[in-house]
Formats: sequence, structure tokens, C-alpha cells
Amino acid sequence: MRRAYADTCLGQIHYATWGDASNPTLVLLPQGGRSVAMYKELAAELDAEFHLVAIDYPGSGWSDPLRDGTSFGEIGAAFIDLLDTLGLREVALYGHHTGNKIGTAMAAAFPERIRRFVLVGQSHSIVADNSRRGGTVGKTKRKLLEAADEREAALVQWADLFSVISSRWWDEGLVRDFDNAARRSATILKVADELMSAESAPALYRANFAYDLERDLRRIEAPTLIIEIASPSEDRAIGRQGDHLLEIMKRAQLAVLEEPDWHGNTMEHRAADLARLLRTFLEAPASPG
Repeated sequence: MRRAYADTCLGQIHYATWGDASNPTLVLLPQGGRSVAMYKELAAELDAEFHLVAIDYPGSGWSDPLRDGTSFGEIGAAFIDLLDTLGLREVALYGHHTGNKIGTAMAAAFPERIRRFVLVGQSHSIVADNSRRGGTVGKTKRKLLEAADEREAALVQWADLFSVISSRWWDEGLVRDFDNAARRSATILKVADELMSAESAPALYRANFAYDLERDLRRIEAPTLIIEIASPSEDRAIGRQGDHLLEIMKRAQLAVLEEPDWHGNTMEHRAADLARLLRTFLEAPASPG
């Protein structure tokens, strides 16, 4: 991993790269609350074939703070500034959960820059309609969005942050496998990511639910791979969403990865499966538009 910063319209943005810059570039946008470190396992699978660029959102990881009221479109434009700094004119783009919306904004607004797009998320994360997607978030996130003032929002976020960190710290699987030093280190890194992104979380959630995902999905010209992460509880509660995205997008295909019920699934444990899907999609000849 090589780390650096780029000056953008939203301040300094931190990014990490892997692989040879002469290879095709794949840009990686992480889940909200995570840093570029989320992609260490995936990078280990792909860095021999691709030039990988992972980006910390404003307010996350080592990037400058996120200004309240910043839209996903503005974040996407800042990331285009970063690509300009690196001299990258055309890239493939991978967006996970929050990243699938920011990636959608980029692919819709800058079609000449995004040659292929990979949109990844649990079923609730890829609900296209804003009002329906807002109804799928947990009670804490709804309280955050509906807070009467900044003090109430800060208290809700403070309580939620403790809950998230505690659940990661005392993960049942980690406790059972506590002799595994690598697993303990990974947990510490995830907690550090949550702490570094804590202050930006309310602004990021507000930007998320102000964003018209369906409008921009319909505008995307690039061939797109939808990877839906399906779980039993979401199958029961909201149903799978990939088929609807296929109906509204121009050049999309769908892959489904089955997972047990858990919150905030980053798929780090299935990096090899993701890598296989990405190789197949990114290396296939493009079909006519």
C-alpha cells in the first residue's frame, strides 16, 4: 500500500494505491465509516492485474473534514479532481454501500471518465427509491436524521458510536478465536476507522438520503455489475432489489452473494469471491451500448 494526498474542491483527500500504474485502474470507494484499509484483502487478490486506488471520504480516514451540507455529487466531483491529479482519464469504479451512491453520482455526471461501474451493497443499500430506502434504516439512523437540533443529533451519534464500537470489540467470533492476532488487529483497525469517521457520520447520512439514486442510475451509460449481498432477514423484510435495478439501468448485469444476517457487511472475508466476479466483469469485452 502506498499512501498520498490530493488537493480537491473539498480539501485534501487521502488515498492509497496498490499495483502497477501501467495496469488498468480500478477505483475503490469504501463503506461509510471505513477507510481505505477496508480494501487490503481485495487488493491482495487483484494488485498483480490492476492499478488500485482506494479513497477516504472527506471526514473519514485521513482526509480533511466533511462540511455539513456537502452532497454526494460534490464528493464525486472532488474524486474526479483526485483522478486528474493522478493523470487518470478513464477508470473502472467500485462502490460499496455509501460508495455505491457516490459512485453512481460519478458515473452519471462524468460518463467519459467511468468506463465500467461495480455497484455493491446489501439489499437495503441498493433500494433505488429515496423514500423506500429511508424506511429501511435502523431506529438509530432514523433518530439521527430526525433530530430536532445539533445537540440531539450529537447525542444520538455518540450513543450509536459506542454501540457500534462495542459490538465490534466484543464480537462473538473474535472472542472464540482470540488467539488469532491478525483477527484482533483487524478489529482494532475497524474500531479506529469508526472513531476517525464519527464526526462526519450525520452529514454523510443526510447526504445519503437527500441523494436521488434512482434518477442517476437511469442516467448511467457505462456497463455496470450489480453485486447484491442478500441475507435472510432482508429477504423477509424488503426483498431483493437487483432485478429492479436491471429494469431501470441501461447496461447492467447482476450477481448475488448470499450471507448470514449481520450488520455492515463489508465482504472483507470474501475478497477472493469478489475478485473472481471483478475479473470476469472488468476483463470481458464491452457489449454495444
